[in-house]
Amino acid sequence: MDKKIIRQAMIKQRLEVHEEEYQSYSLKIIESLLTSSFFNMEQPLGIYMPIRQEVDTLHLIHYLLASGSRVALPKVEPDGMHFYYIDHLDQLVLGTFGVMEPQSNHLAEKISTLIVPLVAFNEKKERIGYGKGYYDRYIEKYHPQTIGIAFDFQKQEFAGEIHDQPLDYIITEKRIYE
Repeated sequence: MDKKIIRQAMIKQRLEVHEEEYQSYSLKIIESLLTSSFFNMEQPLGIYMPIRQEVDTLHLIHYLLASGSRVALPKVEPDGMHFYYIDHLDQLVLGTFGVMEPQSNHLAEKISTLIVPLVAFNEKKERIGYGKGYYDRYIEKYHPQTIGIAFDFQKQEFAGEIHDQPLDYIITEKRIYE
């Protein structure tokens, strides 16, 4: 199936998830992440701010910051996407594509683990994002451990493309894809 069609269908389906179910699934996914053997809070982490009912990362960000973890969020700049460390969520401003971005100028030069948003994924742990390629280029350049988080219904059948960077893990409310 065409990525554009899958992207539209998955965004629509995600937006139709009831708030109670959305929060419940998001919490299950975050719990699985935090208790997994491959997630290390002591290493620098890159995390996204949720939009369009992506898995809610706000509780995770609060928890990690309170635990003393080094948390970096993405900012789209003319030369690509970069991650900047934050100490508080009040350091964010509305940025590119309507996403909250860090005001910080404390560039995260080495992110060990990157929590990746996705619109859809397949059995090979390839992802469909919003089609701009920012995460694929970042992953290809820096090679962090990658963990996608998504709702189980976002698993679809599609063929990846040469520039797609497969993820190391994907966590849904039902299982972990390794």
